Amino acid sequence: MPQDTHFDLSNDELALLSDSRFLLEKRVITEKMVALLGGLDRELRCHFSKWPAPFPVDTAPGGPGKISRGENLHGLPFLVLDQPAIYKPEGTLALRVVFWWGNYFLISFQASGDLYKHAGSIQLNRLDKDIRYLASEDIWEIRETHYTFLPQNGDTKNIKARAEKTGFIKLGLVVPLSGYRELTEKAIRFVKAIQQALE
Repeated sequence: MPQDTHFDLSNDELALLSDSRFLLEKRVITEKMVALLGGLDRELRCHFSKWPAPFPVDTAPGGPGKISRGENLHGLPFLVLDQPAIYKPEGTLALRVVFWWGNYFLISFQASGDLYKHAGSIQLNRLDKDIRYLASEDIWEIRETHYTFLPQNGDTKNIKARAEKTGFIKLGLVVPLSGYRELTEKAIRFVKAIQQALE
């Protein structure tokens, strides 16, 4: 049967449909964000040659990171830089920076499976107060509402218990889009904080 093609467009929808400027500007902005993540990748490789001793030698950062892109992260475009990243059936270990259109940047560290065991001794109370932990059981969750600030009293027993139950830990730092100029600096500081907490 032929599908019903009768519908109405609102004035706003028609205006967007008739205006190519947004898509052209989106393309330019996206390439600028790719360049930003590419520069961040190079800086991370300069400052970050290996994970601390608890992790196996073969988890050390290698060559250039991988920048991926998509159009439907909860309905919105995104870019992802993984540097370094290990995704194996037995576990994952990754430093990931996400640019989420219309929302924010998320810098995150995650360890799961066998590689989580090496991160189990992380001293969460040594982390900066603006670093959050993922309270969801979905390690790929990106929405800010699922990230919780670390307890100010230093009591991280519940966080460790959750990590033991789920088999992973994920820590994140949210950076507003307006803070794009400070993204590289904050990412390097984040990595150093994670490294120190793992030592």
